[in-house]
Amino acid sequence: RERIMKNKTLYCSYYYKHRSEYDNITKIYAGTGSLSIQNKDFCEDNPRKLLTQMQLEIQNYMNPADTLVMLIEDDTHNKGLAQFMINYAAQKDKEVVAIFLPGKALCKIPPALIDLNFKRYKKLSLIKYDDESIIDSLNGLYSWDD
Repeated sequence: RERIMKNKTLYCSYYYKHRSEYDNITKIYAGTGSLSIQNKDFCEDNPRKLLTQMQLEIQNYMNPADTLVMLIEDDTHNKGLAQFMINYAAQKDKEVVAIFLPGKALCKIPPALIDLNFKRYKKLSLIKYDDESIIDSLNGLYSWDD
């Protein structure tokens, strides 16, 4: 199948925690287009900041991005900021690509993702961490693999 070349700007949730996985996604996508990551200098989990401050920062970083990419692991479904990011991305009509980390395909799915899927949000993927699924989802071929 022919791949469409796209240049995209990503907002990567919990970038600092999963930097190597996000860098790998950028490498995987390199043959298809280019990815720029919007939030390299932002760490969501700063206990010294108020929740509203963190939400405003997330909005500022996410606004110019095309796509929210969220890596799913054991505790993602419990993170309030993860729910906020998913809901904000959908409110701004952005792509939402949720990727199970390797070995985490049986993790609980964040409720906001389940809600978007139930509402048939058109720009939503929930995929395993494999090259083809990542490239397809970032190119707009959305799928839900729960």
